[in-house]
Amino acid sequence: MSIIISEKYIRSVVREAFKISDTHGSSSYSPGNSAASVTLDSGNFKYEDVLDQSSAVRARSELSDWAGKKETDPTVKEKLKQYWEAVGPPFSGKTEQAIKNKSPWSAAFISFVKSDPFFKSAAHITWKEAAEANTKAINANPVKFAGKEMYIALPIDGNTKINIGDNVWRPRDGGSHSDIVVGANKVIGGNLDNTVKSGPIAHDLVIKKVKVIGPKKEEEKGTGPFV
Repeated sequence: MSIIISEKYIRSVVREAFKISDTHGSSSYSPGNSAASVTLDSGNFKYEDVLDQSSAVRARSELSDWAGKKETDPTVKEKLKQYWEAVGPPFSGKTEQAIKNKSPWSAAFISFVKSDPFFKSAAHITWKEAAEANTKAINANPVKFAGKEMYIALPIDGNTKINIGDNVWRPRDGGSHSDIVVGANKVIGGNLDNTVKSGPIAHDLVIKKVKVIGPKKEEEKGTGPFV
């Protein structure tokens, strides 16, 4: 029996089966779709970027290894297994089933190249919502989080610095998608047209790791997020 599983369902229960959606592998996008892009900021706190380019190095390596091959190419099967293993249980125990059913693997690709527990999920929305929650919590009480390293989500609006290795997020066909920044206006992502591809930054949010410095002074509020 075929089972269509929504991204919301992925987040709420442990899946026992995988199913490709009708929009699997699509890369269509209309900028500015996310309401979050106008509600998130770092207006009350200062931070320093925690730089880590290792995920960009891995993403570039994956792009080279795929070289335009589609997911049905038997030579990339081991790659797909690695991506699903990186997500962790129960997905790591269902790699063959996921590949056989052509399950959407773009988030699994991010889990693999980021190699960070924060990004272990089969759904991009998981880390997007976690980073949003962090941002709002820090804004509410910057003193509480001073000195801590955390992932936050900020709008890509010309004021937010984007670093190599950052994750950038956007809506996609009723769900969402994210990619890894690998250079100036260049990202790499998985499961785009059923392969690994590069493209420009055309996203709503950047999800980045920062070290919270503390609250902004009253006169600093509204002047930008950076120290």
